[in-house]
Amino acid sequence: MQGTSTLGRMATCRAWLRQSFLAIEDDVLRRCALMALAIVLQSLLELPRDALNTLIGPKIGLLVMVVQAGSIALMITAVALPSPSHTGPQRPATPRPLPRWVLALALGLAALGAINGVRLTALMVVTSAIPPWYSNDGTSLDHFAAIELLRGHDPYETVTMSGAIHALHLPRIFVTPLHRGVFAKRSWLDYPKDNDVRAVFAHTPPGQTPPEIESHVSYPALSFLALVPFVAVGLPNMAILAVLCLLAFACIALRAVPPDLRLWLGLLILIDMPVLDSVLTGGLDVTVMLLLFVAWLRWRDAFWSTLCFGLALAAKQQPWFFIPFFAIFLWQRVGYRETLLRLGAAGAIFAVINLPFIIHDRAAWLAGVLAPIRDPMFPRGQGLVQLSLAGVIPLLPERAYTLLEILAYGVALGWYVWRGARRCPEIAFILALLPLWFAWRSLPSYFAFSALPMLALRLAWGEARSDAKSAKEEKDTKIIGFKKAMEAFSAVPLFFSRLTGQFSTQLLSLNLRDFRSLRVLRVSSPLVWGLWLVTGLYMLASLVIGHHYCDPQFYQYAGDFAVGKLPYRDVAVEYPPLALAVMILPALPLLP
Repeated sequence: MQGTSTLGRMATCRAWLRQSFLAIEDDVLRRCALMALAIVLQSLLELPRDALNTLIGPKIGLLVMVVQAGSIALMITAVALPSPSHTGPQRPATPRPLPRWVLALALGLAALGAINGVRLTALMVVTSAIPPWYSNDGTSLDHFAAIELLRGHDPYETVTMSGAIHALHLPRIFVTPLHRGVFAKRSWLDYPKDNDVRAVFAHTPPGQTPPEIESHVSYPALSFLALVPFVAVGLPNMAILAVLCLLAFACIALRAVPPDLRLWLGLLILIDMPVLDSVLTGGLDVTVMLLLFVAWLRWRDAFWSTLCFGLALAAKQQPWFFIPFFAIFLWQRVGYRETLLRLGAAGAIFAVINLPFIIHDRAAWLAGVLAPIRDPMFPRGQGLVQLSLAGVIPLLPERAYTLLEILAYGVALGWYVWRGARRCPEIAFILALLPLWFAWRSLPSYFAFSALPMLALRLAWGEARSDAKSAKEEKDTKIIGFKKAMEAFSAVPLFFSRLTGQFSTQLLSLNLRDFRSLRVLRVSSPLVWGLWLVTGLYMLASLVIGHHYCDPQFYQYAGDFAVGKLPYRDVAVEYPPLALAVMILPALPLLP
């Protein structure tokens, strides 16, 4: 009877997924599929490439550049393709659908990526409660800047990379080397290795930062002001801000799109490795992505749209590229007068946040904010400069890349004025940053945070939903996306108690039919537990191949749990219950 019940639930889940798949219009489905493929390509760039480096050598950069360019092309295609409502007399009434194998491939890759997404989501909870391990020097400097501000110092004057490394106990390898000092004798193409950076620190007196290392707080003031409350209450890791911003983005985006699309948008959020990895390392990009997304989504609400855009401008330099695009977007909808008022208010927000530091030491503030373009950084990235890094063409002067960047920006802005702002306004999220693909430094983080807001805006602003649905069908599609996943975790305590042998009599008498009000337990539980099972297999493969299992402390917790020692009661545990639930249970089969 147990097997029959399980098979019945699996059949219900398959039927529900099939119905959800078929309920989506072909035009929307192909956009989701193309964006899923774009996100998968970006996620591939996050994987280790040591084996390919050994096999291919420096030419692997060409492969990376092609993958990055393919991802950008897919993102643009996903939102720029004409929809049935935009077809003219010379175009077919219905756009040509994608082949079924492309849709199947996109869905299959997304499902596989969700396995790793479950793992990264659990690690987010863990990361927020442990000492920092920032792989981005910008995040390290921002964290230390918040500490210095609470001490009464101007971070643009007192913050140094050596001070951040000492205060946060960070390794001396996650830094940005500069082409000066001992590195000035190097070729621009000879990027310093980790051992070279360590040697520079070793020959520098304690407490001082080598001139060869970037040491400015290189972002506007909100980048560290947003961290001050978390530092003030004593939190060890600033990844908590990125976690909260990603959660806010997911909630707002899922609420904005039609109910029958929330599951698929939630799936794409779960597979976006660059975004999830940035959250784990406390990057500021997710915060900026949230602010820009809300500014575009709530454009009818002048207060929230202007506030979010102004905060984005005050947090990082990349949103500055969005100013002309946002102005065009607003001008075509609310007129030039209100557009000027909104942009003026956004500029005022930027000024209010940064003006105290500008007044105190204008030179220090400018040196920090303009460091990415003033300091002699080595060329790096996955854009056009990769042709020179791979030895295909000679390295052009830095001014040549700047000129190409300006020309590309002019072309992108011109196309947005001509057609993009009316047909697909959300494409600004990639067009505004596309010129950076031609820059001297075209880092992958410049393009990794465009796919999700573009797709969410497209689905929220896209074709109107069909009125043929009955009230009952409307109600049945309400509980989807992350809400389903969160409610599904309500079964975790029951499963926990079954394993420990407690309340066995009560549990054996329970039946899922007693939880009819929680429809998600009948629909999505097989899917959630299936993902959990595959996550366990993934961890087992990681243990066998890589001889490691996430944080070894979880392995110890699992061993204590297997012999009857309960977390929090018999064993002191420093992690939240959700982290234990997700990480310990798959570890139990791995114990000897």
